[in-house]
Amino acid sequence: MNCKCFCTLNGNGDFQIWNYDFVNIPIRENKTLQLSAHFKWGDSASKLYNKHFQVLYINRLGKYLALSPGYRQVWLLNQKDQWKTAYTPMCDLTFHFTLCSAFIKNRNRILLHLGKLGTRSTTFVYRNLLHIAFPWEWSPMKLKPFTSYELFWVEGNGISQHRINAGLHFKIFGPFFGSLSYQYRLLNISSFQTYQNVLEISARINF
Repeated sequence: MNCKCFCTLNGNGDFQIWNYDFVNIPIRENKTLQLSAHFKWGDSASKLYNKHFQVLYINRLGKYLALSPGYRQVWLLNQKDQWKTAYTPMCDLTFHFTLCSAFIKNRNRILLHLGKLGTRSTTFVYRNLLHIAFPWEWSPMKLKPFTSYELFWVEGNGISQHRINAGLHFKIFGPFFGSLSYQYRLLNISSFQTYQNVLEISARINF
């Protein structure tokens, strides 16, 4: 296969690798501090174009609900290969429950981007994520399949992105966990749509 067809960043068929790393630190009962770092490589996974660091205070309000304020700092590579910064306060409202032994999570995230990443200096973003972890488990690594769908709404652009994921959660050893998944990403850019194929690799440690 000629790799030239994948060599445009966020173009049709662009193969990307995304890495997510999390550290969960219990503060007190039903309260957790989560630190994370995210890195995204595009243009046939050859160029780092997005990175951000995030802190989230997860406050579980009973059995089915969590309210989680947080902050994210984003660096995005523009078309001139210059890094632009956005300062992003955020808040999650997450519903979670078990149905037929499957764990279901619906996360509603509101972000405010402060910093001119595009044509606006401040931008509201709403993200809705539905995540289903199935009850089946295989091997000593406790492989568990999952699927998810996420919708993005961006101020001034409307619905700008869809993400569909399928993959496996697994236990590495002790408090270390991970996941590996494929994502089909549909991205609306101005007046046209592109799709990307994304390999997601995630690691998590729970103290």
